[in-house]
Amino acid sequence: MSFRWQNIKAETLRGAYVTPFTLPEDQNGLRDLKIDPSLLTPGVKYTMQITALLTEIPFTASTAESLIMLADEALVASIEGGSHSVAAKTSIELSACSSGDIDEPDALLNFSWSYSDTSRKNVTTDLGSFRGVGLGAARVDGACIYEVQSTLLEPGRSYEFVVLVTHGDETATASITVHVAVVSDENPTGSLPVVAIDELKTLRHNSNARLKLFGSISVLEPYNIKLPNNSSYLVQQATIESDITLSWSSPQLNLDNVTQAGTGSLSIYVLKDVLIPGGQYDFELRASLHGVLEAFASVRITVNRPPFGGDLTVTHETPLVALSNNPVHLLAGEWTDDDSDMPLRYSFRRVRLMPDTNGVQQEDGDEVPLGRLSTSKRGSWQLPVGGVWRLKVHVYDVWGAVATSFGRVEVAPPHKIAHLLWSKAPLHTWQHPLTCWVLVCRCLLPQRGSCSSLACRRTSLT
Repeated sequence: MSFRWQNIKAETLRGAYVTPFTLPEDQNGLRDLKIDPSLLTPGVKYTMQITALLTEIPFTASTAESLIMLADEALVASIEGGSHSVAAKTSIELSACSSGDIDEPDALLNFSWSYSDTSRKNVTTDLGSFRGVGLGAARVDGACIYEVQSTLLEPGRSYEFVVLVTHGDETATASITVHVAVVSDENPTGSLPVVAIDELKTLRHNSNARLKLFGSISVLEPYNIKLPNNSSYLVQQATIESDITLSWSSPQLNLDNVTQAGTGSLSIYVLKDVLIPGGQYDFELRASLHGVLEAFASVRITVNRPPFGGDLTVTHETPLVALSNNPVHLLAGEWTDDDSDMPLRYSFRRVRLMPDTNGVQQEDGDEVPLGRLSTSKRGSWQLPVGGVWRLKVHVYDVWGAVATSFGRVEVAPPHKIAHLLWSKAPLHTWQHPLTCWVLVCRCLLPQRGSCSSLACRRTSLT
């Protein structure tokens, strides 16, 4: 009896299509299947099918299906928009709708809201507890969205808002700070321009890529302020960008000499390889208008770390002969990553090594793929070419972060095989008194009655 496993369907818990994964060839024919968790994406349901075939009786087969998914993702809490400033007498809307458990996106969550005046940190006021659905769902009885009335926000104060998300025994918290504009003679209405920073399109930023943050500033309605020289100034959208002074900062990173175009414009470009993988950075854009108005917005960036913990194992027969039937096998073993970065994909490649003027082996030429990018940890080089080669595996997570591991192999030209067999085998293996050895060769590249490429092996006649 023979067996065949395959993933015939994959979809999110909301029913969206996901590309099914491919099982390695050495596993999909087993009766009992063990699936590497790195092949599975959190929040995705996989329909596995097994086909059993009676080899003695043609066309006799049976199938069965089973549903699997990766579980035990952590509950996550977040408040959209980050810390920011607001005008006086303004109500604000706080959204925690991106909070939730990816294993159970439709689960009912408990959202408990509270806030405190940062000048009186030990005094916390509960705003209420609501039950509803998170993970981008529409508002359900106001559970994941809370509207803070302007009467709670005193001008010139800063407030920390906290949401506690609960699901069963799991809890998670998130917080932001909101600063309310000062009402003064210079700014009698307590108005402020609205500063905002665009969210990244991905949950995490790869450290080996340039970080691009884009800010904006807007004036909803024109209003007057008094400048230090007692003149009146009309704050309006048409002139705000040319008159405002902008600056970016980060409490975790000194931005001097790590940006492409400085920190004094609406956008900022942080050079690649500056942010530490696995770290979190808060970036703040602050706008000042003639020393009278000051508004800000902030965003938190989580830096993705590449896959880790693995290596590349290279196996082959010895000696390894060019253009022979002895492939080089590659195995990318023990690679892992954060659950939200799965599944991993593997790209196996080769590149020729040549000695430089000092005799040190250096890469020469472009990398040549040994197959397509896939979730399989195994690769092979079916027809090795003569020379010294560096073999590589590039391991990618779902956000594009990549880690690389190396191997090395020396492939002998066919015409050297006989010499290698004689020179590398121990002398006693050729001269055993009871053994007669024969060197058997076959031509790989016949040319006009001669042979330019041989594949040879030795065999015993006793």
